[in-house]
Amino acid sequence: MFPGTGAEVEEEVLTRLRALAPDWTFQIEPTQNVRQRNQKLAAAPIVVAVLVAVSLMVMVALGMIGVFWQSVTRRIDEIGLRRAVGSPRGAVYRQLLGEIIVVTLLGSVLAAVVVIQLPLLGIFGSLDLGLVLTAMGATVLMLCALSTLAGLYPAFLAARL
Repeated sequence: MFPGTGAEVEEEVLTRLRALAPDWTFQIEPTQNVRQRNQKLAAAPIVVAVLVAVSLMVMVALGMIGVFWQSVTRRIDEIGLRRAVGSPRGAVYRQLLGEIIVVTLLGSVLAAVVVIQLPLLGIFGSLDLGLVLTAMGATVLMLCALSTLAGLYPAFLAARL
């Protein structure tokens, strides 16, 4: 149909189509409506995947907060001694956050050694090495941000000792 075609033309087309194939069902609908419906159908799995990923990252962050908190409570004597010697709160805070970032980067390097072998060995066929490196870089940045956010409160508590 051409833009601006009226409903009477649609009815005529439907009548002719039903006469040609009476066992079939036909429906005339604006393209924009079909496009919007298809976009919603295509977006649904993406939205579900994003929700699952976000919930998993929140669970990981909560687990990391627990681990960092336990680490801080085990090191109360060390942190108290540092503060007693004259170390300012900010230095203790930066040290603990720095340790968290260093541990995260070391874990990321170990994971990268394993993951970088996948495209080199051709396990996934046409997996592009540049894409793998870009994804690994983004993942390392996200892990560093997540671990830093998870370590803020335990480091703040340790600096207050």
